[in-house]
Amino acid sequence: MATTLMADYEVREEFCSLDEWRTWHPQHPEISSLEVRTAVLEAIRAEGYHDPVSDGRADPTRIEIGTDLREGILYCGLNSRMRAVWVEMLRIQTAAEIPDQELRVFAPEALTDFALRLRGKYRFFLGSEYMPTAAERNAFFPIQHQDLQKLTFPDGSFHVIVCNEVFEHVPDIDASLGELCRVLKPGGALVGTFPFCFHDQESLIRARLRPDGSVEHLTAPEYHGNPVDPESGALVFEIPGWNILDRANRSGFKRARMVLVGSRQSGVLAEAINGVMIMVAER
Repeated sequence: MATTLMADYEVREEFCSLDEWRTWHPQHPEISSLEVRTAVLEAIRAEGYHDPVSDGRADPTRIEIGTDLREGILYCGLNSRMRAVWVEMLRIQTAAEIPDQELRVFAPEALTDFALRLRGKYRFFLGSEYMPTAAERNAFFPIQHQDLQKLTFPDGSFHVIVCNEVFEHVPDIDASLGELCRVLKPGGALVGTFPFCFHDQESLIRARLRPDGSVEHLTAPEYHGNPVDPESGALVFEIPGWNILDRANRSGFKRARMVLVGSRQSGVLAEAINGVMIMVAER
């Protein structure tokens, strides 16, 4: 890994446990350095960056930085977090030596700019939304409804599954991990982001379903954006901690880890740490 305190900042590091993170983090103060963050942002504002999605230069006059860097540094509808996922997805595809026209990709999103980019790149891309009511399914037809806790796909359907900011909205993450593992081909990979308690082993449970299907709120309700229901949003059930890696391994994945990506070149940055944490797990 190469890091500097100047604008050529590039980080990619893998962690299989909280202990690994706790050992590594104090040895790399640049990860939390305001000086690094400022230098990277100044370089992006002045020169742009290489957009991994279009494989071209992001014009600095069209980049919207914003106050939340993980969800900001917007260019053509994609933010810092999404570019980090795209970079990791391309890394997986390159290692598997599967061309674009053959890679089978699933994402539980179909209405987003990210999904549109996936659809434009991969012939065998399938996107879905969570639409539990008949009215929603009719309104968004022909987009598929899929519940990550009970997918309708055959075993071994996909080479790559991308889950952007979805797990926190699933009542039973363990069930969804088992289903995602099932529908991946052997050697296939899950790539995902979510709000992450990166200093905690255990997840923060904010809400849970009662046996009768009603919701029990354990903290003040929190909702995130939902393209199917923008007014109501999507309820947050859980903010995963490092235990999600053990849960993924128990669900059938061979090697689950968190990958920290920070990049001046690709315009990837955040606030609490100068990079984006991505979960990667192979079947």
